[in-house]
Amino acid sequence: MGLFSKKQKVDLEEFCRIYYNDVILNPKEDITKEYPEIFKKEIVEAIPEFESVSLEKIKEEIKVLTFELFALAWIHNFGEGLAIKQSIFTKKYLYEKGRNDIWEGMEFYNGAISHSIVVKLSELNKAYLIKKKTDLFDKYYATYKDNNETPVEDSLGLAINRISSEEVWKKRIAPYFLMLALCSKFGLGSGKEYRGPNENAQSRFISAIMGIYSGINKYFDNVEINKK
Repeated sequence: MGLFSKKQKVDLEEFCRIYYNDVILNPKEDITKEYPEIFKKEIVEAIPEFESVSLEKIKEEIKVLTFELFALAWIHNFGEGLAIKQSIFTKKYLYEKGRNDIWEGMEFYNGAISHSIVVKLSELNKAYLIKKKTDLFDKYYATYKDNNETPVEDSLGLAINRISSEEVWKKRIAPYFLMLALCSKFGLGSGKEYRGPNENAQSRFISAIMGIYSGINKYFDNVEINKK
């Protein structure tokens, strides 16, 4: 089941617009509509005080997180070049929809992903990665700075922050830091010393995050994105 029943070549903006409209912002499938309630029930079983978090807050935070996970899965599937285009379009789309709050909210989760990439690197490898990403930013900025109505610096920055995240995703390092970010948004804890809620709750949060990512990946199975 998905947006397309068999593999086909699609336009980047068309595909993203359909997914954003019909899956994230205005879900058509009952399971997607009901997911925030299912999510809350799962977490409350591990953290009873989570009952005080409003369903509306959960719905909105999951939307923001899903946009970031969509972008993460996108770069893992289609590479940095198309990831830059996807990021620029996503900002344009959200601003057109009056949901710049989602775009701004993505930065928090993007920072968690970026941190997860470097947290176990040596200082030498960190320096190498920073240089690599700086060079990529300069390259893509020169390409896109004059071709868009709005500034592209933040679009480029978010996309480039996701580069080299495949390994930390597979090792569940990125999901762990996304879990900490989500807990912070829900008021469960924050700061450098915060390591997350109890083990049972952590497992449920991380499973939910990885489940959203996995669900997004299924939509990519049947498409090939036009590269022009």
